[in-house]
Amino acid sequence: MRKLILLTFCIAFSALIAKAQLVEVSANAGTSANPALGTSNYVANESIYTETELGGPTNFTSAGSAMTRIALNVNTLGAPTTFSNVRIYFKDVPLATTTFTTGTYTTSGYTLVFNGSVTLAATGWNEFVLTTPYVRAAGTNLQVLIERTDNATHAGYVWTCANGNNTSSTINTTRRYNSTTALSGATSLAVSAFRQAMRFIRPINNDANVRQVYTLGKIPVPNGVPHVISANIANGGLSALTNVNVTLNITGANTFTDAQVIPSIAVGASATVTFTAFSPTVEGINNINVSVPDDEANGNNSLTVTQTVNKNTWSYAYGSVAAGGVGFNGATGDFVAKFNTSVATSLSQVSVNFFAGGQTFRIGVWDATGAGGTPGTLLW
Repeated sequence: MRKLILLTFCIAFSALIAKAQLVEVSANAGTSANPALGTSNYVANESIYTETELGGPTNFTSAGSAMTRIALNVNTLGAPTTFSNVRIYFKDVPLATTTFTTGTYTTSGYTLVFNGSVTLAATGWNEFVLTTPYVRAAGTNLQVLIERTDNATHAGYVWTCANGNNTSSTINTTRRYNSTTALSGATSLAVSAFRQAMRFIRPINNDANVRQVYTLGKIPVPNGVPHVISANIANGGLSALTNVNVTLNITGANTFTDAQVIPSIAVGASATVTFTAFSPTVEGINNINVSVPDDEANGNNSLTVTQTVNKNTWSYAYGSVAAGGVGFNGATGDFVAKFNTSVATSLSQVSVNFFAGGQTFRIGVWDATGAGGTPGTLLW
């Protein structure tokens, strides 16, 4: 089987991880010094997280599934590492409430869920326990207010953001204040799309969840077959998992079933399972479902993606609307995507998807004869 590597400028992807014990909101990634705990003397950040981002209408909606911990993501660690006088508030808001307009600081309607100091250990996710567990109402979005009033600067911090929300990366899902004057009822909060990335966490003993399905959004026949599908299975519980049965079920234009067993997955870890190759022959839409058996949190035990079987196009994108993206700011770089073909074939067109223009880019095609499947001979 020949392998072609196509070098492109931008590949769209989604970075939302939703599992019962831990829901990570990190799609549409960006960075900013203003969100989360900020950098200046006084900080207030209000953000909205949709019910979809929180894992669906039943997640965190009972005493047994209450949020007990959260985590913030530090891109660049500054100093000092301890933030005092930190208070965090939660409140439920209607599903229609997804954006902010400019407003003033207030804690009206909020529930205080954390009051104390936060010490950040390193870059990446930093987790801490809520002083009051929070149960949200089903059929609502969650609004989060983070404030810091220690009158101390924390220079050099940059926070990882989840810009916008699951519907758009550009809408104003946060409003904030990061300055030297103490907070009051007259403090004005400015709107922004740069919302802090967050993890919302609750304890569960046994929770295997299907985190990602790796396949093509468009696959040509017969050139692109046989095709191998894989999936990432995570352990979101408090106990190690053994002999995890993972099932692939394809319906629609083509049908196929396969099952594999993962011997073990440690707590907090994940494993990638590879299924037996399949060869679709009929053009149309495949529904590709990967599932694990029932456990204590069944809402994340299955994930389905759609695939278009056609005559001449390979694509990793699902559908025509990009969900999230990645790029460069003030630098250059390469994005590489590998496609397989089972017969000699010719490329006549390459399509790329840009969120914003104005920058030069170059497309190249290599074969994959390099070490470990890396780019080998330049073909075009």
